[in-house]
Amino acid sequence: QYHRVFKSFDAQRIAEAAYQQGWITIASPKETVVNMVQTKLDETKLDTNPYYLACPSRSLQDRLLNASLVFEKEIRSITNPEITRWELQSAREAHVAMFQSAVEERRFCEVNPQ
Repeated sequence: QYHRVFKSFDAQRIAEAAYQQGWITIASPKETVVNMVQTKLDETKLDTNPYYLACPSRSLQDRLLNASLVFEKEIRSITNPEITRWELQSAREAHVAMFQSAVEERRFCEVNPQ
């Protein structure tokens, strides 16, 4: 089975976009399509090009981050009622840093087949 390792362009994401656009029928085995796409990526040395990615706007990224922070704070408070303000602040800072790293790596982007 295919193990998805993150790259801006990975064969899994491109194959999913092709299926969604109807360019590849469901009769084609997904693993075969993923392997073919990976071969083409390796041949062309194409790793990343923002032109081919559809990423959320900065406004949407901010909304996602805020919703995620609220959810994390609620879960931490439920699972650890004795949590201190310092622990919450430390967890928040780590959460923001991980989120920003994910944005920079374009993890919230999808392949734009257009």
